[in-house]
Amino acid sequence: MRAPEWKGIVIGKLAKSFNQLLEQITKLDAFKLESERQLIAAEQRLRHQEELQRKNQVIESTNRELEARLKELSILHDFSQKTASIAALEELYLLLEQYLADKLGFQEFTFLIFEEASQSVCVKAARGFLDNQRVKGMCFKAGEGVTGRVLETAQPIYIPDTRLEPGYRHYKGEKEEDGSFFSIPLIFQNKIVGVLNMFRNGVDRFSTQERQFLVTLGAEVSIALMLAKAFLKTQ
Repeated sequence: MRAPEWKGIVIGKLAKSFNQLLEQITKLDAFKLESERQLIAAEQRLRHQEELQRKNQVIESTNRELEARLKELSILHDFSQKTASIAALEELYLLLEQYLADKLGFQEFTFLIFEEASQSVCVKAARGFLDNQRVKGMCFKAGEGVTGRVLETAQPIYIPDTRLEPGYRHYKGEKEEDGSFFSIPLIFQNKIVGVLNMFRNGVDRFSTQERQFLVTLGAEVSIALMLAKAFLKTQ
């Protein structure tokens, strides 16, 4: 007669245990849902922060580029103003050396002028050599080395690594180091009037923006050179 009561007690306990288990499962599911929601929110915040960081980096990079361009424009304007009053070629050589070295930070370069008599370009200003005086006066004819190719083609030539350029003459042995070399034709009224050579130790050390700026500077140097020559002829 007591069996049904016992069975009822057992079933009741099982039912209670089942309900408790179901409650725990429900809580676990709720916890999982909340955890997933928090994880998604955290991922969204992280993506947002990463996006903000990328945008800030772009803004900083753009600002640096703008500052560099403004500095270059200021230097070009200043250089143009000073060359307008130059009355001798030697003054131009000294001014160009000053701007390239002190204002722009280039420590190795040559400035060559085209000479009609020899039909070649000859070094008038030099810096960065063991003996700068030995390089001054050195001349290159059309097709002779990289400088000669620039004279021949009237086009700038950039060599990221002079070790890979058989036509690079190391200034006829006066400069043994290898590195990056940029040669710019100086053109006035469609005629080449000189060459500006720039050098840096290391591979590919001239950026695209730098090369563009140096070509623009070369145009200003060409005008200044012809003005100085015209003044000399007038005298």
